[in-house]
Amino acid sequence: IISILFYFYEAFVDNFWVRAALRGMSGAISAAMILAVYDLAKASLYKHRLFSLILMFAAFAACLFTTISTGLIILALGLIGIIAFTFIPEEKII
Repeated sequence: IISILFYFYEAFVDNFWVRAALRGMSGAISAAMILAVYDLAKASLYKHRLFSLILMFAAFAACLFTTISTGLIILALGLIGIIAFTFIPEEKII
């Protein structure tokens, strides 16, 4: 699907009206991303506040201060979460 979207994007990116429409949509897309991040953070901080905060700040710091791929950072922190909830009783995770 992404390859098809990229093909159409490349075909229409030079069109003035399409470019203007895409530029206008960028604000709405940013707002939708901010709302999604807020909802996900609110849900994850509900039960295990400290553990979730540590993972969030670790992801932010790793993205900001290193050149490690965002996908690898998400994968590593996801594996940390899986390992933590698999081997540590849930009551002990803060």
